[in-house]
Amino acid sequence: LFYFLQRYIFINILKRVKILSRTQIELLKLKMLKLSDQYDNFYMLDSCNLNSPLNEGKYELLVAVGAKRSYIIDSPLKSLDKLQEFMSKSAWYFGVISYEVKDDIENLESKNREHIKCPSIAFIEPEGILTIGKDGLLNVAGNSALFGDFELNHKIENEELELTGDQIVNSGMTQSEYLSKVAAIHEHILRGNVYELNLCYSRLLEDVSINNPSLLFRDLVKLSPVPFAAYVKRDSQYLISASPERFLKLSDKSIVSQPIKGTSSRSDEEQEDEKLKSDLFNSEKERAENVMI
Repeated sequence: LFYFLQRYIFINILKRVKILSRTQIELLKLKMLKLSDQYDNFYMLDSCNLNSPLNEGKYELLVAVGAKRSYIIDSPLKSLDKLQEFMSKSAWYFGVISYEVKDDIENLESKNREHIKCPSIAFIEPEGILTIGKDGLLNVAGNSALFGDFELNHKIENEELELTGDQIVNSGMTQSEYLSKVAAIHEHILRGNVYELNLCYSRLLEDVSINNPSLLFRDLVKLSPVPFAAYVKRDSQYLISASPERFLKLSDKSIVSQPIKGTSSRSDEEQEDEKLKSDLFNSEKERAENVMI
């Protein structure tokens, strides 16, 4: 019996920890996306095999499924205090924080139209966590049965993304409204009220059906791979993100933010790279954006 238990535990460890090749990692990503259909809570964070000093991180892939506990709140007021209480014990947590939570930090108020009703904060302590390190190390914590088998030698069926309906794009702002706002911004700049201002507005795609949102995420990161891609499913709501920017990273006592504003591409050619660096340093526009940030 002791030998059997030893052997069982050893085999289980082998199932939970292994080194994957890049091909196997990509197959596993597709398999995880197919798995998302089975769960009400699913989080997938993908680095898209992009590695550089600017977007370095510990993981190539993070997947969380199921929920032991959840914290969902609609009002932004005092929501962060309650979130801290929810995250009081040491564990993995996955979630989203809406832009409106800023009202809980500063004396601010937004009057933006809410096209899709979403909570201010939604976090879970997942039942199962799958991680793949930058070195290809696969590890599964929690309930490993939630992820099924890890057979990656067979080809995964390639389902096609299908969009149906009239697919009407509603910008939420007419051309005349847009030009009027631009003129008002110019006036503010001339008066010296501000020296730079971003005009943002939402675009809403209406009257459209998607056969599977996970396929939209799959095709998006294939078309435009980014180091901070995310696919989130919470009940019947989905969040798909392909961002080249890191908003915040907390490491020990350091906070890192890596926006795209005020940055430049790099070159493999040393002379061209130095020119790009010089152009960035001497650009009045880019320096202004860095000061603003």
